[in-house]
Amino acid sequence: MKSNILIFFAALFSFFVFDKTLALFFHTHKNFAPFFHFLTQFGYALYPLSATLLLFFLFVLLKKTFYQKAMLYLFSSIVLSGIIVDILKVIFGRFRPALFFKEHLFGFSLFHFGSLYNSFPSGHSATAFSLGIGLALLFPKYRYFFILFAILIAFSRVVLTAHYLSDVIIGSFIGALTSVYLYPKFIKEENAKVS
Repeated sequence: MKSNILIFFAALFSFFVFDKTLALFFHTHKNFAPFFHFLTQFGYALYPLSATLLLFFLFVLLKKTFYQKAMLYLFSSIVLSGIIVDILKVIFGRFRPALFFKEHLFGFSLFHFGSLYNSFPSGHSATAFSLGIGLALLFPKYRYFFILFAILIAFSRVVLTAHYLSDVIIGSFIGALTSVYLYPKFIKEENAKVS
């Protein structure tokens, strides 16, 4: 509970202190843009959703029960986090950095539709962390790799000025929370054979 509160305070602090500064910095410094353009692709929900669904059917054919559950778990985590994020995007209607650069618009326009008004929270970050934390729980031996990869994908949204840092913090939190919440509903500890 305390960690949840700290995350919200971190996002709030970022909103007032870091969001504009980081957005302006990466808007004028595009040195790392090509690498992060590649990396950010892994945050598109369609890719991991398609992969987990295909793997699920493959494991059905191979009669691998644990892996079937694992793929359904990952699929469900990504879907649930995506639904939550999409609802919040419409409710908050936050201006994307592009509108700050062009029209100096910063903040929220509640219940506003359109891609330029759905910056908060970050969907890519939610996808990255629902997948990354889910994989870390399933394969704890490689958890640091999965978490680092999720962090890089989420941070790519800031580097590419598609989102503010606070958008990424909350998006990542939603993705992680979703995976932690769904894990015991799909994976029974006594059946968790992957280490």
